[in-house]
Amino acid sequence: MDYQMNASVSDVQTEDPVLVKRKVRGSYGKACTAMLIQLAVILIVSGVAGAVTSSILSANIMRENAGLDRAELMKKIMEASQEMTTNQLYVMGVNAIAYLAANLGAFFLMLGALKAFKVSDVFSKPRKVSVLGLGLFGILGVQGFSGLFQSLIEWITGMTGVSEQMQTNMSFGDSTAANAVIFIYMVIIAPVTEEMLCRGFVLNALAPVDRRFALVASSLIFGLMHGNLNQIFNGFLLGLVLGYIALKTGSVLPSICAHMICNFNAVMCGSISEKLFGENADTAVMVWFAFLFVAGIASLIVFLRKNGRIDNSSDKVVPYEIAVPEGGKGEFTWKALLTRPTFWIFTVIYMAMAISSITAA
Repeated sequence: MDYQMNASVSDVQTEDPVLVKRKVRGSYGKACTAMLIQLAVILIVSGVAGAVTSSILSANIMRENAGLDRAELMKKIMEASQEMTTNQLYVMGVNAIAYLAANLGAFFLMLGALKAFKVSDVFSKPRKVSVLGLGLFGILGVQGFSGLFQSLIEWITGMTGVSEQMQTNMSFGDSTAANAVIFIYMVIIAPVTEEMLCRGFVLNALAPVDRRFALVASSLIFGLMHGNLNQIFNGFLLGLVLGYIALKTGSVLPSICAHMICNFNAVMCGSISEKLFGENADTAVMVWFAFLFVAGIASLIVFLRKNGRIDNSSDKVVPYEIAVPEGGKGEFTWKALLTRPTFWIFTVIYMAMAISSITAA
């Protein structure tokens, strides 16, 4: 895909520096606003689902137990509500709907607000696909390293960054319907919509000044949005590779494929291993992660060497740039992002969620 800048470098450099800075901060602010919108939609959809479910349960219980006094009715309603919030099919179904609405809603809403690129730019035909297989397998190496590192931290501290209830909800059980929802959510909905939002919009919104900055910053945001310490670390590392793939190919389609492979591997490790290896499931997963770490990282190194460093002159995701004064790029990258209130609101909320998710292993 051939990219054309909206304005020539010389034209942009003659602009008032204040206007250039305003343009840059506006782009970064919209990237962070997209993540806050995503969080707000998740909370709204989850809240509405909870309120509707509670109303239906209350109506049914009152109709079936018309002879009970108010205290007994309230006790039954509370018990039924508590049971529903631990029902795997219900929880994962609501999550799937909430994240689908949140990711797509934030993507399309903020894409329209930024007006710098279109959906067709995000889903353009990938470039440099000849060695992409190395990158797709290489990302499993990153996942293997992350899994081994988190297991080491868990062994040393006796703490895990994911709540027990979340681990239960994300694991295959006896319910075929719940298992199907988990698979669709993890392997299809999450990879497609998260790549659209985090690489398709956030990375693109941060990229016009400096691609390397955008890669690191968008990966940090991607890690934070998961809201638990395990996935913040894992998400940041995976985000670096997913973003690199998107930048080098000029499309989110390859990064979606890579994300699907990662999530499929995670689902299978958490489900198939227990059925195949029983009490030795944890050991089997560690051996698999060790294999992925060695073979996958080797593939990733070859992939990175063949594709080279991120280059601001050629690695373009979107058809626009913001040229800044020579020697002043620092003013328009991290400093510009870290002075956005929306960035800190987003970070504080998700770090609070991550800390609250820490539980004993």
